[in-house]
Amino acid sequence: MISIDRGTGLRRVPVQLALLLAASLTIPALLFAHIRLEASSPAGDEVLTSPPPQLRLLFSERIEGRYTRVTLDAPDGAPVTLGPVVFVDGSDREITVRVPPLASTGTYTVRWRTAGADGHVLEGSFAFTLAADDTRVGPHGEGATGEPPIPHEQHAHEAPRSVQSTSGAIGRGIHFLALVMLLGAVTFRVLLLPRLHLAAGTRGQLELRAWRAVAAGAVLLAAAAVLRLWVQSIALHGAGRAWSAPLLSIMLSDTSWGRAWLLQALLFAVLGMAIAWARPGRDRRALFIAVPAAALLAAIPGLSGHAAGASGLGRVAIVNDAIHVAAVGAWLGTLGVLILVAVPLIRRLEPAAASTAADAVNTFSPMALLAAAVVAVTGVINAWMHMTAPVQLWSTPYGRTLLLKLALVGAVLAMGFINWRVVRPRLRDAPDLRRLRLTAGAELLLALLVLTVTAILTGLPRP
Repeated sequence: MISIDRGTGLRRVPVQLALLLAASLTIPALLFAHIRLEASSPAGDEVLTSPPPQLRLLFSERIEGRYTRVTLDAPDGAPVTLGPVVFVDGSDREITVRVPPLASTGTYTVRWRTAGADGHVLEGSFAFTLAADDTRVGPHGEGATGEPPIPHEQHAHEAPRSVQSTSGAIGRGIHFLALVMLLGAVTFRVLLLPRLHLAAGTRGQLELRAWRAVAAGAVLLAAAAVLRLWVQSIALHGAGRAWSAPLLSIMLSDTSWGRAWLLQALLFAVLGMAIAWARPGRDRRALFIAVPAAALLAAIPGLSGHAAGASGLGRVAIVNDAIHVAAVGAWLGTLGVLILVAVPLIRRLEPAAASTAADAVNTFSPMALLAAAVVAVTGVINAWMHMTAPVQLWSTPYGRTLLLKLALVGAVLAMGFINWRVVRPRLRDAPDLRRLRLTAGAELLLALLVLTVTAILTGLPRP
């Protein structure tokens, strides 16, 4: 993050902001939660003395009924024929399945598989025991035979397994990168470029390159969308039927994830029209279309992610997540366009290159501060809505991956601090301008690593 230096108060802002951002990221946020089985009847490892008339499963988030399956294996491993999956009245998280009369005693295994509103497919299992009447549990915990009952926990459910692949993580990583690139290019064109003091030729070239960056981000985002559609279909239907038109049609029209994907496809078409109409110096109409399309694309991760499945907080979570994504794009995406596109062009075309580039960086500084502040605030809100036990940070694969992300975020903040305190005050000298490109490039590289780890983290089930 690059910041201006105007008085003691503003000098303290980036440090306070960095601390707030780091604090907000130390708690697993909204994008990284996953469905888990909260409770069941029979409970996991429960001992019954009469067959259950039904299985009842309660999940932590809204699930897609069409892609929810429950099976029951008898003690000898044979499948038990169950009734259909039925939602409990008024609930989108709790289901029941009718169980026929069970004749055999022993341990039965319940296996479930479902998809959340974010499209993430998870599966898990638990067991219960059907015991003979002569082992009925007495009032003091011992059985009628005098032997202690089989120990059990009220909700002994194993952690759910994620039905995803490496391709899924790659698709998410490309999606995050492309979205940040696209949002950064639009922000640069709308908010930063008009405020720069540039020659007409330089301005025209920067407008053209900004639209090229928008186009590159849109193409990369479309490629990620196709990859994610394929991975999602494999998870739901299997590799052999991944491109089945009837199944794809059902998935896209009958699930929250699919409807968000269709909205994204529509926004691609709208953005494509804007890119086709854009001309240097005559892109007002294109901007009128591109800006709302980009803003809506920032909402896609929430609409197709865990924000959509947040119980009781869905709309608030989606809006908060969209603002968070847009702020990340305005901060890191715009920094990327500034350092990788604008500064090299200014150095080549402007007579007073170092001075003009310094002015461009100083003009960007208040935007970076504001965007980073929004990232911090929305991160805190996410954490407040979906806070988990701190011990999970070091006791689970999910938590350890999150800690790796936090270390990388800390490195990004350190690079931003160096840019602000060391490099920026000397920008008017050409050697320091080169130093800025090196340190800002390192900041962007670390941000890319953060996106990569984030893509992996979103594929891990929450503990």
